[in-house]
Amino acid sequence: MNGVVGVIGVDPQHLRTTVVLREGDGPAARLAPVGDGVRRCVPNAADADGRWGSEAAAQRLAGARPTDADTELYGWRCDAWSPEFRAGLHRRLTRYLGEVPPVPLHGYRTCVAVPPSGPAEADECWPEAEPVGPTDALLCRWLAGGPGARAVVSVAVGDTWSLTGAYRLEDTADGPRVTRVGTLRRADGTGTWRSALLRRVLDRCPPAVLGPLVLAVLDGVEDFATGLRLGAPDRQVTWAGPLADILYTPLKLTPRQFMAGPETGPAVAGLTLAVQSAVRDLGAGAGDAEAPLIVLGGPGAVWPLRLVLSPRLGILWQSTDPCLDLACGASWWPSLRGRFRGRSDGSGQAGPAAGGAGATSAAGGLGAAGGPDGAQGISGPGEPVGPGSLAGTAPCGTSPYDDIPPWQRP
Repeated sequence: MNGVVGVIGVDPQHLRTTVVLREGDGPAARLAPVGDGVRRCVPNAADADGRWGSEAAAQRLAGARPTDADTELYGWRCDAWSPEFRAGLHRRLTRYLGEVPPVPLHGYRTCVAVPPSGPAEADECWPEAEPVGPTDALLCRWLAGGPGARAVVSVAVGDTWSLTGAYRLEDTADGPRVTRVGTLRRADGTGTWRSALLRRVLDRCPPAVLGPLVLAVLDGVEDFATGLRLGAPDRQVTWAGPLADILYTPLKLTPRQFMAGPETGPAVAGLTLAVQSAVRDLGAGAGDAEAPLIVLGGPGAVWPLRLVLSPRLGILWQSTDPCLDLACGASWWPSLRGRFRGRSDGSGQAGPAAGGAGATSAAGGLGAAGGPDGAQGISGPGEPVGPGSLAGTAPCGTSPYDDIPPWQRP
């Protein structure tokens, strides 16, 4: 890695931030999530006393009894781009690395997947970090596992946004060359689905019982979403997280029931139109000999989105852990950046939401370091993701030493 000890990939979402450390390159690379010591996906919380992540959020929630899923439940949240939160992240990484600051002087580089909702001057807010667009980061996540497709649609889904883009790949002696095709298209994210599920839980339990359990219940929402994503379309998933023993009636949903609910409508409509447009950008269709590959990932893809993507669009690829996708992909950016060709849209700023009048090309803003995001194929409603779609992906969070700092590992 040319003198680089490790690359730190960061995915700052609206509610939580995910951090991944990559050590090594190629098939032998090791990737591990760096949480806050309590959670691997760090709550965006920091305070003036130096508390950060879960500790800061828990302190804010101590003694509180919030009942509203949209305001008080998230009253602990701060901006992941704020100096306080970034200072806390720097302290955490320094401790994780054995009191070695995560800076280039010590062999560490940082790459941030900049969301479309991030600041336009992200390179000034986080000057020590290299920006990468979310769809480029997701494509890097897939490329690191050994690509096999020629036409790809990258669908990066976050809390408050989703971005979709198209790519073509060409084999060369140095590995695949990636060319961006068409424009980035933006749609809604799936963060509101979290609130909707929270309401379903709160509506089934006595009032004013949540309080300090907020973070644990949010963890339970992610577990429930994962159960929906991995389950058969008509198989019920039962809420087994916090408060399950005091619910008036059990919360049971099938993936198909959840995806048919009113809360999913706007995001599903925008995402579907965006993917259809990206497939058209590639000139691909149902009659093509080689269907495009749709790479679907990001924290917002923890839900069963496969049920709403038509099999006529392409073949679906998802990693085993969508929550880590963009941070993992960002950590691969320095190694794979040279394979990308086309305009530079690293800010991830996209045009009108998909379905709006004429989606436009993404607006650059972070300089040549970044790039727009790509698109890939999708599997259809009710179809399980095939075994090959998870094969060969770079491991992320699978080692028994994942939670042990590098300097303490055997």
